Amino acid sequence: MKIRIRHYTFQLRDRYAAGHVVTAGEAQALNQQLAENIRNNIDRLVVDAIAGLQPGQLLSAAAQAELQERIALYELNYQFQARHIPRRTGPIEAEAMAIATERALEGARFRGEPEDGPAIDAEITAWLEDPEVQALARTRVGERERLATVGLEELL
Repeated sequence: MKIRIRHYTFQLRDRYAAGHVVTAGEAQALNQQLAENIRNNIDRLVVDAIAGLQPGQLLSAAAQAELQERIALYELNYQFQARHIPRRTGPIEAEAMAIATERALEGARFRGEPEDGPAIDAEITAWLEDPEVQALARTRVGERERLATVGLEELL
């Protein structure tokens, strides 16, 4: 199966096939969804790769081959995730999630990896369990509450 990202074509394998587990239509739908998910998750890699090109200039064959290799590796490790059902969180949990997400995305950018998908989700989860992230979240929320209290007192 081929996907297009920013007018470049990349090859994916059809990971799902008709058989006793899925019908032909289900296999086609799964493969299409897989391709769309990967296209969306990998888009940033292609955007970054073409960022330095002059108008009308195309990626070199070597650069496109490197992207194809990274996409193939990403596709090999890609897994559909269960739909996330958001739960209500308090301010500290929400702040910890923001910090963990920020750190995971910074790490992905530094390593040149996609900023979405199962690897990022796992890294966010790891950061959420970090005591330093929890402490920083408590500190930030406490400081916001203190500033809000001071501001309210000044108004009264």
